[in-house]
Amino acid sequence: MKKLSISIILITALFFLNLAIKEELPYIEAKEKNKDIRKDYVSDQKQERDREINFTALQAINPDIIGWIFVPGTAIDYPILQNSLYDSYYLTHDFTGGWSELGAIFIQKSENAAFEGQHTIIYGHNLVDDQMFGSLSIYANQNIRDAQPYIA
Repeated sequence: MKKLSISIILITALFFLNLAIKEELPYIEAKEKNKDIRKDYVSDQKQERDREINFTALQAINPDIIGWIFVPGTAIDYPILQNSLYDSYYLTHDFTGGWSELGAIFIQKSENAAFEGQHTIIYGHNLVDDQMFGSLSIYANQNIRDAQPYIA
């Protein structure tokens, strides 16, 4: 009976460990993918606002990449995408166009891709590990807003 109890506990523990790994894996993969795109296509400048982004190379990966959003002091540093057919496409696809439950940062198809309108709404998930717009909540602090008033 004792061996059966130990076996049941071990199987249950392995089951829950498997669930935890499956739950966390998309976050880990997305973080690595986003780190790689910044390393490969964004110049490493001392002044954050002087960074150069190689949009020609990025658009060779995915022509839906139309811009870049960067918020100093946060983890927000991503390409912005726009799908010409479906507004919600990038809710479930990453910047390469591949399926991802974490999605990507995007604007709707009706928005001006040159960002020439008075307002542009940028969409993305608010992830608990500070990816996407998860770290934007620090702007609830007035001192942060005063120190970092711009989003580039």
